[in-house]
Amino acid sequence: MVNFITAKYDEQGNRVEEPNPSVFLQSPMLTLAQLVARVRVGFVGTAFVTDVGKGTLFISDGSEFYPVGRFAGLYKCAVPVGLPSSGSVGANGALSLTTALDKAYPNGIYLYFQAGALYAGSVAGYYYTVMSLNNSGTVYNNLLGNGAPTRPANPTPIVSASIGAYTQVTASDLTGLTLPIPAGLLGTEGSLEAKFTWVTNNSANGHSFKTRYDNYLIHDVAYSNNTFAAGILGFTNITASVQKGLSALGVGLGLSSGIASTQTTGAVDSTTDKNLTVAINNAVATDWSIISGFELALRK
Repeated sequence: MVNFITAKYDEQGNRVEEPNPSVFLQSPMLTLAQLVARVRVGFVGTAFVTDVGKGTLFISDGSEFYPVGRFAGLYKCAVPVGLPSSGSVGANGALSLTTALDKAYPNGIYLYFQAGALYAGSVAGYYYTVMSLNNSGTVYNNLLGNGAPTRPANPTPIVSASIGAYTQVTASDLTGLTLPIPAGLLGTEGSLEAKFTWVTNNSANGHSFKTRYDNYLIHDVAYSNNTFAAGILGFTNITASVQKGLSALGVGLGLSSGIASTQTTGAVDSTTDKNLTVAINNAVATDWSIISGFELALRK
């Protein structure tokens, strides 16, 4: 049970009565699945849901539930995730890139490497990398998992002889972010809204970032001759299994009037667990692209 001390306010928002520590709004601590089950049998009240964001207070009217303030932060992805250019890997994960990134990443970034590029038997995926310079650094044996990227407290060193040059994968959607969306979170009218920041090298070749909710492609814009883009994307549930995309807008260096993606519709059953994903795709192996920031929120 979570206790919230309450106070009284007038219509203008002025406090008219100080909080009384002896009066509490008591809210059970539930998982989202438990809250959904309770709402189905007419639960009315508040509940602190432990597995939405870092914990979110919801209100139920007996037929639908929504976060207090109609808004809940779900994920904040502050550790960058990127698809680097071709390069070479020396002993113990020493990385040298053909095309330098926009800057050094001494606090860490997850970079994609194909199978066998780092050491004999290494699997394909995004590996935690500390870039001491914009074109060189050290790759660690820590793979990116689901949820918001985190920095490992004690990165696992790669112990291997020099592997040599590798050619980066091109023309393939390589999923960088995988953000679980639990069953029933969206209900019949919920929306997912994301703020994004992408950075790329300046070239005439295509760099694309594709955002999907399960198999529903929400946002897909290819950038060229552009080094930075930021904007908002998302969708709204029309029913529990029909989605309508919001008009996604972006602005950035090299974009004279911004970009907008075509509004789309989806048909995903949101009553079961799904993932929201962001994939990176570069047309040529000498280019690079980075998901610099991504924040996902629920509006309901």
